[in-house]
Amino acid sequence: TGLTSPTYTYLEADQITDFGSGPPEYPADIVKVTFYQISAAVGRGFPRTVTFDLRTVLGSDPDFSSVVLLTHIDAEPAIDVSNTPHTLTTDAGTIQAPVKKFGPMSYDSAEASNGHISAPDSADWHFAAGEFTVELWARWTSNPAGTVDALIGQRSGTQASWNLVYNVAAGVLHFQYSVNGVSVTTIATDAFSPVLDQWYHLAVDRDASDDIRIYIGGAVRGGPTNVTASFHNSTTVFTIGNTKDDLSAWAFDGFIDEVRITKGVGRYGGAFPVPNFPHPDS
Repeated sequence: TGLTSPTYTYLEADQITDFGSGPPEYPADIVKVTFYQISAAVGRGFPRTVTFDLRTVLGSDPDFSSVVLLTHIDAEPAIDVSNTPHTLTTDAGTIQAPVKKFGPMSYDSAEASNGHISAPDSADWHFAAGEFTVELWARWTSNPAGTVDALIGQRSGTQASWNLVYNVAAGVLHFQYSVNGVSVTTIATDAFSPVLDQWYHLAVDRDASDDIRIYIGGAVRGGPTNVTASFHNSTTVFTIGNTKDDLSAWAFDGFIDEVRITKGVGRYGGAFPVPNFPHPDS
C-alpha cells in the first residue's frame, strides 16, 4: 500500500528497490533495518542501513566455555561453532530450506533412506560420570514406522555410550546409556505422541546431584533418575538422525535443528522456559 505524506507516496516500485521482493538476503537471526527520510519537501531521501545479530543482542551464554558441540545447521555441510569445532558430515539426507526452526535451514533426514549427520569419535562425547546437557529441536514429518527413531548419540554394536531415541512401540522418549559398551540402561518419559509437522525442543541432562532428566518442551517428562555410573568411552562415531550402523529400523524421518551439547554442566535441573531464539555463539 505504500507509506504516504501529504505530497509524497512511497510507491511499491520504490519499496522493492529499497528492500527487495524475494526471500530475505539475511538468515532469520540477522535483522536488517533501513531508514529513509520521507517528507513533503524532498520525497524519499538517502538511506541509513544497520544490521545486527539477534544472538549478540540477546546476550551470551554463561556456560559457553563448556559447549562441545553447537550447530545451527544453517549451511551444507553443517558447521560446529563450539569451542572445539568438529567436522560434521552429512552421510545422507539433506540440509535445506524452507523448513527450519531458526535460521535459513535445517537437516532433513527423510530425504534419504537411513540418513544421518556424523562426527568422528572425540573425548567431547564421553560424559563419563559427569554433568552434561544434550538438546535439539525435532520435527516429525511421517508417522514413525521403525522400531525406534534415533535422534542423537554415540552408539554402535558393542560401542554404546549414550543416545536419545523415540521408542515407537512404547510411545515414549528413551535416554539410553551403557557402562560397558554392550548392555544398555534406559530412562523413559511418560507417554509422548509427536504431532506431525510440529517442532519439539528435546533435552536431557545430568546435574551436580547425578540426577538425569528428560525434557519435552521444557517440561520434565522423564526422571529425575539418579545415575552415578560412568558411561562407556565409545570409539564409534557420533551421529544425529540415526545410529552409525544406518539401521532402517532406527531412522528418524523428519527435520532436526539447533543441536547443542554441553559437557560438564547440567543446564536445567528442572523445568525451564523453551528458548525462542538460536543458541548464542559465545
